[in-house]
Amino acid sequence: MTKLSGILLGLMLVLFVQNISFAQTKKKDDNFPTYDQIRGNKAETVDYVSPAGGEWLRIKRDVVVSPYFNAFSFPDDSVTYYLNGKKVKSKKKAEKELEEKSMNVEKVSVGPIEDNGKRIVRIDYEPRKD
Repeated sequence: MTKLSGILLGLMLVLFVQNISFAQTKKKDDNFPTYDQIRGNKAETVDYVSPAGGEWLRIKRDVVVSPYFNAFSFPDDSVTYYLNGKKVKSKKKAEKELEEKSMNVEKVSVGPIEDNGKRIVRIDYEPRKD
């Protein structure tokens, strides 16, 4: 009798568990967010800075679109350009050299205004292999 009750109890347990468990019938397409949803809008990057005083400042960061980091946005007579270490005084000559000779801009450095009223802009680029 104990064997029969054990078998019946096991059979009832299997039938009970089988009724409770079920497989996923339809696959959902929106389980995981897309990369764009995670990343957000890059143009609206905002940094929050808290100085030692404890008051929070909000600084909006802009995305720079120019590959030269706006190095050519200054007045022509207020900038001295150095392209791969070579001094170029004219803004037009510097732009022309970059258009004709550069394959890839590696580094752009825009310095502060110095005592002589000019700022130094250094641009290092990889020359084209023609």
